[in-house]
Amino acid sequence: MRTKAIRDSCRRVLVVALLLASLTGVSHGDVEFAESAALSVETPQSVVSGDFDGDGHVDLAIASTLGSSVVITLGDGTGGFGPMVEYATGSPFFLVVDDVNNDAVLDLIAANIFDASFTVLLGVGDGTFIPQTPIPCGNAPTSLATADLNEDGSVDLAVTAHGDDLLRVFYGNGDGTFSASLGLAFLTTPVFVVSGEFTGDSHLDLVVSNSTDSTFGLLHGDGTGGFPTIVPFNLGIDDSIWFISTHDLNQDGLLDLVIPCPNQDIITFMLATPGGGFAPSVSLTAGQQPRATLLADFTLNGAIDVAAVNAGSDELSFNEGDLSGGFDAAVVFSTESNCVSLTSIDVNSDGALDVVVANSVANSLQVFVNASTPSITNFRRGDATGDGVIDLADPILLLGALFGDDATPTCQDAADFDDDGTMGIGDVIQILDGLFSTGSPFGPCTADSTDDTLPYCYYPATSCAP
Repeated sequence: MRTKAIRDSCRRVLVVALLLASLTGVSHGDVEFAESAALSVETPQSVVSGDFDGDGHVDLAIASTLGSSVVITLGDGTGGFGPMVEYATGSPFFLVVDDVNNDAVLDLIAANIFDASFTVLLGVGDGTFIPQTPIPCGNAPTSLATADLNEDGSVDLAVTAHGDDLLRVFYGNGDGTFSASLGLAFLTTPVFVVSGEFTGDSHLDLVVSNSTDSTFGLLHGDGTGGFPTIVPFNLGIDDSIWFISTHDLNQDGLLDLVIPCPNQDIITFMLATPGGGFAPSVSLTAGQQPRATLLADFTLNGAIDVAAVNAGSDELSFNEGDLSGGFDAAVVFSTESNCVSLTSIDVNSDGALDVVVANSVANSLQVFVNASTPSITNFRRGDATGDGVIDLADPILLLGALFGDDATPTCQDAADFDDDGTMGIGDVIQILDGLFSTGSPFGPCTADSTDDTLPYCYYPATSCAP
């Protein structure tokens, strides 16, 4: 991603009420969030995030369906956002972020549900976009997935043409344009598509869901852009599948599926098996009518958690995960009316992922700032770099911070080897002595028992080397 100096004269920053001083804290066990004031956006149906202006801070893009535009607001890294800028596209219902013209700048693609088209918005790199001519893609496009499906180095696009009972695949030319599509008719009313490598053959595949029942299909990619094998799966419940998210939940190297089931008020997950199979589904209790899910380590315990927007009960729910792929019971936070989409963003640059929720009836976005306390703390004295390994890079970093122009260590509490509340030359000497003396004076990963003002740090258990 290219970086650039921020030109204050190019835009007037409007700081909205997202600063931490104005937030109300809400805590549930290990999951803790602070609820912010809402941002006003007309009928937001989809929200995505990315660094659109190259300043190192994450920005937001919102599909305003009835506003007929994609809305951009740039983050300042402290909890504030700049003014809303609108780009007319048609009737945007779903958004994806990717670099479609290979210029190392993030672009956007919007599915226009009432216009039977999708629109590419090419990123300039300064936070602005250039909308391209809409491309016809079939009736009622409801979702998009980007991936290099034919392995030519360019981003391709899969579109669910819900109104035509088709999945369409458009092959990218590498310049932001797309060639003629491949149409696949195999399910009734396909509504959602997601990409990933599920079969173990190194070729990207697609998972496509059906809106009329609880079935989905795994399309085996062949690396040339074709899908010669389609394997059907059925959750075996009376529901429809409007959303699917993927992640390696149990850290076995295979992509698993998480599926909200709105009619049953549950979230199901299916652990992958080698070769493109999935184990029988297991259900989690959520709020009412879960609409979409987001998978990330929100609680800073090294495992993947599930966040979901529940449109029927106007709630954001969280199920904290463990390293085996299991989840705790849900905790919930109230949202405004009809929450339908969510994305993760480190809004205040504190290293913890926050959540942005789109509320389509309330015409608003809400930012939930993460203040969770890790349930697993992997902290180690001497690891100034916070990479899980104590080596020469740690005293070198600390020396540079103390006597040079180097940045202050992110993991300052770990750099304070003697635990006296300050970083000094004594810490450098003791870390070096530990590295070159016999034996190992470095203790195990543990929580900090000393109350001081130095910033703490966490990292996954798997990276805490002995």
